[in-house]
Amino acid sequence: MKFKYVLTLMILWIGPVVSAQELQVLIDRSLESNPAFEQSRLIYERTVEKSNQVKGLGNTQFGFGYFILNPETRSGPQEFKVSASQQFPWFGTQASKSAVLQSEAEVQNQEVIIAIKKNVLNLSKAYYKTLALKQSRDYLLDQQRILNQIHSLIQTKISNDQA
Repeated sequence: MKFKYVLTLMILWIGPVVSAQELQVLIDRSLESNPAFEQSRLIYERTVEKSNQVKGLGNTQFGFGYFILNPETRSGPQEFKVSASQQFPWFGTQASKSAVLQSEAEVQNQEVIIAIKKNVLNLSKAYYKTLALKQSRDYLLDQQRILNQIHSLIQTKISNDQA
């Protein structure tokens, strides 16, 4: 019983080391070729960019107007008008909007990380299940070869009347 326990532990420790390179290559290919991860990453980058945009002031507006009919005012007739306007946010609104968008970006980043880890977990499970099936197939083929050798030895002994 103890021998089986030690053998199982050795297989579990040596198995991943021997085949880790192949699994890592599969994981890398999976992450590169999955469009859902690319989409999630782009959504995260968009949210980060939105939070950076909220930090800035709005666009300054410049205006120019020409009066067709000159209106009369106290200071004389008006021929044209020039204006410039800039909206300033109320104290703290810009920082709070930025904080909300940054927390949304962090949530999106965590969702991307969770999706990647789930993919790696599912891929690893399938890989090790396939590896175990391959090893058991090799073991059974080896056992079959041994049994065929024993069978041929028994048949030669029977044919020589030594059984």
